[in-house]
Amino acid sequence: MWHNQLGLQDALNRAGELIEQRVQDYLVAKAQVPSFGPRLDHEVSRYIQGIEYCIQACIDWSFMNTRYFGANAAKVKEDRVVELDPQMKFGGMAKVNHEMIKTATIG
Repeated sequence: MWHNQLGLQDALNRAGELIEQRVQDYLVAKAQVPSFGPRLDHEVSRYIQGIEYCIQACIDWSFMNTRYFGANAAKVKEDRVVELDPQMKFGGMAKVNHEMIKTATIG
C-alpha cells in the first residue's frame, strides 16, 4: 500500500477491509447461485463447499507451520498480533524507522 501512502498498520487495516469486502461479495454471489434441479444442486453445493474447505485449509496451514508466524503461530492466531522482525525490509521503503515497527495487528 506504499502507493497509497499508508503506514504498515493502515495498510494491514486496508487489506483486512478489502478481504472482508470480498467475503461479503462471495456470500452474495453464493446466495444467488441458481437452481439446476435437485441432483445438480447437490453437486454444485458440494463443489462450493470444496472451495470453502480449500480456503480454510490454506488459512489453517499458515498457522500449523513456522513459515509465516514462526514459533508464535498459536499466539498470533489467538490474539492476531504479529511481532515483526526489525531487520525485515518492507517493500522497498528504505527509510523505515524499524524501531517504531514492532507489532502489527492482523484482521
